[in-house]
Amino acid sequence: MPAVIIIAGILVGIAGSIRGTPGSGYQAGTFGNDVTFGQAYPTQFVTTMTAAGPSFGAFAGAQAATTAAAGGVVQGPSTIVLPPNPASASTLHSTTPRAASPSTSPGQSGSIEFFSNLTLRVSSPQSALTRAAGVAYSIGGYVAFSSSTNNSATAVLRVPASEYQNALTQVEAIGNVTNFVSTSNDVTIKYTDMNATLQSLLTERDAFVRLLNQSTRLNTTIAIEGYLQGVNAQINSVQSEILQTRRLIDYATITATFTRGTVLAQLSLKVVTAPLTGATPLSVTFRAFEKGGVPGYIVIYNFGDGTNAQGEALIHTYTKI
Repeated sequence: MPAVIIIAGILVGIAGSIRGTPGSGYQAGTFGNDVTFGQAYPTQFVTTMTAAGPSFGAFAGAQAATTAAAGGVVQGPSTIVLPPNPASASTLHSTTPRAASPSTSPGQSGSIEFFSNLTLRVSSPQSALTRAAGVAYSIGGYVAFSSSTNNSATAVLRVPASEYQNALTQVEAIGNVTNFVSTSNDVTIKYTDMNATLQSLLTERDAFVRLLNQSTRLNTTIAIEGYLQGVNAQINSVQSEILQTRRLIDYATITATFTRGTVLAQLSLKVVTAPLTGATPLSVTFRAFEKGGVPGYIVIYNFGDGTNAQGEALIHTYTKI
């Protein structure tokens, strides 16, 4: 299917950077850098892209719902955020929807468990499994589970919550993402309640220990020891649950399934414009260069002055500052 590329931010960025210079007309900033599908830039200009190809998702704060079509081809609205000055772009690369990133500490952001489950198409599932394990180990995480066959492999990675987004970005770069699900679970209240329950049980145990030390009758001693055994069993159970919950808070979980298949090149886009300066009215030539994904691209320009047009190469005239 054709990929539909709406280059809103690109030309909005150009038009937005044009400013008046007394006696000279337009003065435009530098433009023409490569723009890669899935590249996130910290600015307000947005390009919307709907593509049938190897990658999809949300970029730089815009999240899109995605669905997998027949034959493993993913179709879903995506967003690329482009800067008015591409030279200031960050190097963050993303091809999947994002879960909310963990904040600094549980005291500031609460106790939240993060989970991501993604399926990727790769040429070699075993090699992909090795790469995924390397991602986890390189940032202080570990592999909780892994399995592989000739045509697929699965890895459950536990990574430090502070490195969750970093790890997710590296894992999704291993192949073509065909399915992605991300969830989070706020266990702040649960975690607080478990600790309160533990403190209550410890206090109860201390009380029984004091009674046991004061007991002078055999029947009373036997009864108190029975109560103590029950309280100790509850303490062990609550402590185990607290440790497990704390582990899931401190370490986010990424489950990656790799399936064997043809890996498509990433969809990318480059736009060249000229001239960049001139007096009004200023006629500017725009040329889009696409590669990767599924060929048959449709390019729609939003010029930022209330007009738009379709085509890979065209000329637009700006008549006012």
